[in-house]
Amino acid sequence: MDRTYAEPGSVADAVALAAQHGSSARFLAGGTDMVVLARKRREPLPLALIAIHRLAELQGVQERADGSLHVGAATTHAELETHPAVLHRFTALADGAALVGSPATRHVATLGGNLCNGSPAMDTGSPLLVFGASVTVRSNTGSRDIPVKAFFEGPGRTAARPGELVTSVTLPALPPGAVGSAYYRLDYRLAMEIAVVGAAAVVVLADDGRVAHAQAALTAVAPTCVIAPEVAAQLQGAVPDDEVLRRAAQAAASLARPIDDVRAPADYRQAMVPIAVHRALTVAVRRARGEPVAVPSTLTWAGKP
Repeated sequence: MDRTYAEPGSVADAVALAAQHGSSARFLAGGTDMVVLARKRREPLPLALIAIHRLAELQGVQERADGSLHVGAATTHAELETHPAVLHRFTALADGAALVGSPATRHVATLGGNLCNGSPAMDTGSPLLVFGASVTVRSNTGSRDIPVKAFFEGPGRTAARPGELVTSVTLPALPPGAVGSAYYRLDYRLAMEIAVVGAAAVVVLADDGRVAHAQAALTAVAPTCVIAPEVAAQLQGAVPDDEVLRRAAQAAASLARPIDDVRAPADYRQAMVPIAVHRALTVAVRRARGEPVAVPSTLTWAGKP
């Protein structure tokens, strides 16, 4: 059967084409993973490619009056790692975006594509979880909003159904206070790597220096990126000194269900969870206190225990 390629002029046209072609259609933006899978003969190219990379409706970052952030699904990781609104209030997302692939990859790979891959090792998944983000998907029959925590259903599986296009991601406004967030990734190289273990954290400090809000999430240690509610429970109302942060990080380990694979054995991953969470929390607190910590935060820990 012949393959087809289309560049629709709008989102409406794109989802209409997807409905016309049924299960043989795939949306294409950066295509970085699709091409790799096809070259490795792990997944053949779809019969109908619907290119969406030129659709202005799907691009860009907008900071809204209510403090929320609207990110188009075709926004690249390169834009996320440098956009002022992301860096200022949602820094963990910039951290994660800055660690994806190489600079060449980040200039074409998109947030929507990263989400749709559904990898438990994705570097933007845990940051989106700690911010309570939601995903908007659209089909030929309408649109719906899905919390990120419900969007991930398993390795390579998401809540997006055939014919649905991820159009945007919304990060709600953060609680009032001094905000800091971070994503830390344990890996073997500083580029072109996949997380062995990862952790994202957001901390909001009240005027008295105590934690008014906190959240943490884990990467690459469960079938999906997952929230670690035990961390928030440990930190709420506490002064976030190092002992408190270490205790909260240790509590996160109970949620991890890692597997053995080519990158690391399960027991090593399990042991590294508290370390990753502690480092993410430490950078988040430092940022909340106004200390400049570079993106990506992983690099600030190079050579440190």
